Amino acid sequence: MSLQPEWSEADRTELAGALRELRRASGLSGAALGAKVYMSQAKVSRIETGRIVPSVTDVELLVHALQVEPERARELVGLARVANTEHQSNRVMQRRGYGTRQRDHLAMEEQCRLRRQFLPTVLGGVMQIPAYTRRAVTDPVLEEPESMIEEIMAGKRLRRAVLDRPDKRFEFVLTEAALRTRLLDATGMTEQMDDLVATAARPNVTVEVIPFSTELPTGPLNMFSIYDDRLVAIEDETGLLMLRDPTDIRYYTDLFEVFRGYALRGDEAREFVRSVADDYRRET
Repeated sequence: MSLQPEWSEADRTELAGALRELRRASGLSGAALGAKVYMSQAKVSRIETGRIVPSVTDVELLVHALQVEPERARELVGLARVANTEHQSNRVMQRRGYGTRQRDHLAMEEQCRLRRQFLPTVLGGVMQIPAYTRRAVTDPVLEEPESMIEEIMAGKRLRRAVLDRPDKRFEFVLTEAALRTRLLDATGMTEQMDDLVATAARPNVTVEVIPFSTELPTGPLNMFSIYDDRLVAIEDETGLLMLRDPTDIRYYTDLFEVFRGYALRGDEAREFVRSVADDYRRET
């Protein structure tokens, strides 16, 4: 059950007015600020006039883009948190449009210098070839229309381009299960593994793999991403959970490092992925 916190008109007015004044003080137009955080000028205007309640992610992106001093930024994010639950369910995202989630992810990646991601069962979006993406985003329960699947895929293509940015760093720890889970036939999985090897060879990307043969101290459960030291996003079958509390972020950072300690690295990891690709290739 989702808890809907109380949201007063005074809170709405305070948050809207503060964001409007901060934007004006920065010298940015609504359109320029929107471009920085992948929002339309119309949405920025609706937030600043209090016509819509911004999500916690919206406010986090806005205050970061506006370079708001930390204490004031925490106050404004706290106001938004009062108005928003942290869990974005797949059913709600289906109504809003999954492209919205992809734009949120892209904006977070644009503002993030280091993204760490743990992948226990499937590959992450920025690693995926188009055919793999299509299978990964097709929900057998919700039965999304083709237009929605295309919208998600378009967003993921934009996100993949972030890998080309030399000012961004990506660190991925994945289990062998993420390599062996078959979302495509042997030919498609061979192509996906070869592409992953190429991705791992990028100078700003680290791919590390935990083999099935490795004994672990705990079972890897959910995919999660850490954006710098500001945000943890946890994904499961029901949706997306966003955590911003420093204690939670430290916990998941430590958990990432625990799993990383059991992973193959560097050339050894890339050779392992190549061996999986060869297993698929022999089937073809």
